[in-house]
Order: sequence, then C-alpha cells, then structure tokens
Amino acid sequence: MTKRTVLPWALAGALAVWVGLAAGAAPSLDELGSLPAEGALSRSAVDTVNRYVKQWVDALVAAKTADEVIGARRALVRGYEVQSSRTYRYEYARAVSRHVGPALSIGNDPLKPVKEVNAGMAVAGMTQITIQPALERMARHGNPGVRYWAMKGYRAVGKLLLLQKAGYARRMLTTLERIGLKDPSGPVVDGALHAASGYPELGGEEAGKLRAVLDRIWLARCEGVHGGEVDLVEAYRSAVNYLPATDEAERKLALQLLADVLEAASRAFVREDNQAGRTGGLLAELLGRIEQRLAPLTGSERKPLQAALADREKPLDLKAAQIRLRTNDYWKPLLARQGVKVRFEPPATPLTRPATAPAGG
Repeated sequence: MTKRTVLPWALAGALAVWVGLAAGAAPSLDELGSLPAEGALSRSAVDTVNRYVKQWVDALVAAKTADEVIGARRALVRGYEVQSSRTYRYEYARAVSRHVGPALSIGNDPLKPVKEVNAGMAVAGMTQITIQPALERMARHGNPGVRYWAMKGYRAVGKLLLLQKAGYARRMLTTLERIGLKDPSGPVVDGALHAASGYPELGGEEAGKLRAVLDRIWLARCEGVHGGEVDLVEAYRSAVNYLPATDEAERKLALQLLADVLEAASRAFVREDNQAGRTGGLLAELLGRIEQRLAPLTGSERKPLQAALADREKPLDLKAAQIRLRTNDYWKPLLARQGVKVRFEPPATPLTRPATAPAGG
C-alpha cells in the first residue's frame, strides 16, 4: 500500500475513533438510571453524569425552536429525577452547576430569553447544596425571569443551605438581602421575600438570621408600596400570605411586618392618584389580606378594613379615608397593646420609580 492510500485510511480510522468518542459523550436516560444507587459514585459514573448534562445543555444552547428548548430543559430535569439517591442527585446538581453557564449566557439569538429562563427553570428544581453556584450566577443575571427562578431555587434548597457549617448559608443570606433590597422587579422581590420567609421546623441561630434578612427587606420595600408601585404592591399582596407564624418569635415578626405594610398601604390608598385602575384594585386587595392575617394573630373579632371595602354605597375616596381612619384608631392601638409599634415612615422626598437594571451590585 502506497503512502497516498495509507493516509486516507488512517484519517478514516481516526474519524471512526472520534465518532465513537462522540457517541460515548451522549449517555441515555436509561444509562443514568442504571448507575449504582448506593454509596458514592465512581469516577466513571460521575463522568457519565457530566456527559449527559453537557449533552443537554449544549442541545438547549443550539436549539432552533422553543419546543427544542423545552425538550432540552425537560431532559435535564429528567436526568436529575431518574434516581432518588442523594449521592446521585448531589453529583448531578454539581454537574449542572459546572456546565449550565453557556445556557445562561446566550449570545445574539432570537431565543435568548427563552433559553436562559428555561435553563433557570431546570436549575431551580435541583434541591442540592451543589446547585448553589448556578443559583448565584442566576441571581446576578440581567433577565428578571432568570433572577426570579434563582429565588425559587433558593426557596427550595434554603433549609439545606442553612444547615451547612461552611459558607453556604452566608452566601444565600447575602444574596437574598441584596436582591430583596435592590432588585427593580416586583416578582423577583416577591421571590426573595418568600425565600426569606423561614422554615418553621428549623429554629436556632440560622433561623434568626433569616428572619433578620426578611425584616430588613420588608421594611425597606414598603416604600414602593407607599409610592403605589404596582409590581411591589402585588408582591406584598402575595407575601402577606406566607409570613410564618408558627412560634412566638415568628408571630411577633409577622405582626411587626404586617403593621409596617398596613401603614404604607393605607397611606398610599388615601391618595387620589392611587385609587384608580389596577393600582387601586391591588391596594384594596392588599389591605384586605393584611387584615385577614392580623385578625387571628391579634385575636381580633372585628375586620373594619374589610367592612369598609365591602361597602358598595361609598365611593372609593371615602372608603380609602375610612380605611386610613380605622388603621389609626383601631389597628394601631390594638397592635401597640401587643408591643408592636409601626416603624414605616413616608420618605421625606418624593419617591421615584427604581431603575430597570438588574440588582447586580
């Protein structure tokens, strides 16, 4: 065989080896399911997990349609769920944190927001401490949808992170506070409030730190409620429902937070420019929900705010005035008897809407 004929065969052989390696870089879901379920994963098993994850991250990045994006996201989630073993899921989440970066940093692509949010959705459901690097990356993302899923992920894995002795809890608490205090997106702030709303069964020092973060975020963003910022009013309308109150420390904090947002919302509602349209409707809903939470926590049989809101004969401006009056002459004295003093005070200068840039600083 001449030198000319040897070269093509050599290249063909090299190509066959490359194709074989490429095929080996694409494990199936069945292969993941057949990995040992007990004990630490072997080096080859970890490699199989990493190759599966990278394959579907790459597929998500290269997808040409929204359906292909969703399919890749589902494949990533199924890879996590195919085994319930803690050691398997720990390594799988580690692999996702290692490889998901390109799917969160899509370049010039018409499907960029779809791809980045779907990648965030996949990450958010992996409740292992090894997913934290991905959550941290998501929490600094320019897309509020990705930041929202970062908060959902922290809510899901928060208890595990708080129980760690290393820096996991500290990083989470720092991120929740930064997002909660600075993020311009109401849904993202709502997610941070939810993630900081505690785990009743946790207790101890870490639970106290989480309550402190919740307290600081809540009081600071009451300014947005007072300013009639629709997305923040909507965030608090949701947040009042999941304030924890299973022990005395949580009950006292819940009373304080409800007192502060009641002051902000009642002051906002009494202003004529906040009574019309969606802002007025959301403020009315928020005030009703605040009282719904306050009544059982204080032992009150009366709900004067809801009575005012339900009065169909009164125009909205008179309802708002009555709500402000009942806040001052009914709820504040009742709360004061339980040791709660309203802390929220309107800002000295007029409020301006926050910028739309991500809370990355």
